[in-house]
Amino acid sequence: VTLRESLQEALGDGAGVVVQLVPELERVIGAVAGPTPVPSAEEQNRIRLLVRRFIGALAGADSPLVLVVDDLQWADRASVGLLVELVRGHSLDHVLLVVGFRMEPDDATHPLLELAADPPAGGMPIHRMELDALDHDGARALVADALGADEVESRPLADAACDAAGGNPLSLLRFLGVLHDSAVIRRREGDTGWDWDTELLEAQALQQGAGALLERVLARMPAGTIRALEAGACLAGEFSAEHLALGLDSPLDETVVALKPAVDQRVLLPLPVGHGGGQGSPGTGLSYRFVHDRIREALYRRIPAGTRGRIHLDLGEALMSVRQRRGATSLLFDAADQLSRALEIDVLPADGERAAALFVDAGRAANRTAAWHTAVSDLESGLRLLDAGDDHAELAWRLQTALAEAYAMCDRVEDAEAILRRSARETDRLLRHLEIARLRTRMLVLDSRYADAVQAGLEGLRLLGHDLPAWDDVEAWQEPAQSAVVRMG
Repeated sequence: VTLRESLQEALGDGAGVVVQLVPELERVIGAVAGPTPVPSAEEQNRIRLLVRRFIGALAGADSPLVLVVDDLQWADRASVGLLVELVRGHSLDHVLLVVGFRMEPDDATHPLLELAADPPAGGMPIHRMELDALDHDGARALVADALGADEVESRPLADAACDAAGGNPLSLLRFLGVLHDSAVIRRREGDTGWDWDTELLEAQALQQGAGALLERVLARMPAGTIRALEAGACLAGEFSAEHLALGLDSPLDETVVALKPAVDQRVLLPLPVGHGGGQGSPGTGLSYRFVHDRIREALYRRIPAGTRGRIHLDLGEALMSVRQRRGATSLLFDAADQLSRALEIDVLPADGERAAALFVDAGRAANRTAAWHTAVSDLESGLRLLDAGDDHAELAWRLQTALAEAYAMCDRVEDAEAILRRSARETDRLLRHLEIARLRTRMLVLDSRYADAVQAGLEGLRLLGHDLPAWDDVEAWQEPAQSAVVRMG
């Protein structure tokens, strides 16, 4: 049985849902029909079921699967929730799940940490391993191996480098590279050993930090490379050359050339052609990844807040314009993300209505894929733009109803009801009031408030002239119920 056959059998008619989440999978599984629309309340369950089937099809007793998910601190809550459910339910056999997660001070209540602290009795066995920063012994071994030097002889160098890098292995090795480029350390002539200037080494170490190291590397790069790197840091930890070129309003080949010094200095890693896009002209499909998220963070922090907001806005508006011209859905979330980040820094787009319409599309698309928290962020951004400008009733309606749905799926039913009350105040259209009643009924059912849900449904029927009794008036319902039984035979 081929991999394609295994996946087709496991996913069945749901293959289109998984391909929608991971478009590259179509190269393996073949062309599939688009997913059948289902109510949003069912969409999340369908996605979780299909992801379990997808992973299960890749693993077997003769071919166990090791699934490594790194940098999970960047993941959205829907993705984290899916992983937590897989572990809690122990729904996968022959699978080893390895998760890399960098804990920050405010992460004590992160779902993964709560899961590790209180693992379910019937779930996957959990083994938590905390990797501390390198101590001096570990740094001495790393430096000796990197330089091919004697560990005892290189001990002073290793200790200074460890202190400078704060025990971070990546920063330590980069610090060694800076020291070598600055001739602070140098290979002995005619020997395999190394010499270094102790005073310069200590001075460098005292000044050293992640930001300082980056500044030294950037000092050797052209201005165009730095501009491209900063824009890339605003895009993501991993970004496509094409999207970056669009955001910079620069030819694709020039953007690739501008990034080459960053690749040579090992700030960026090029990913295989086709990883982030299709084939075509030079650079098309080429993607890059920052070698470590701390490098990206340092790049991002060095940009002044006002400039950062402007970069996000320029990227978002450029991607939004290209999406409208091409009809490219692949740019939708990237454009929305950039505009959201600009709004967070109070940098507003020139055309608020066009940006709000983009947020509607992004929010609805996120709702369809059960990315509820992403949908909330996008739709709230869209409403903020409308609140800051003129009244656009049609656009506001689309934003409010999609946001109410996303709120309800994030267990924020009170916020959802508040949005719908606002919508009801702002419209006099019968069909919209009926839609509000329908949405309220569904979200109240999801919240297990069945009596309130029945009341909301009755209010909707009254709008159509069906003045039915109150739901708890048993006597009043006896005759209509008997009549219904008679009609059904």
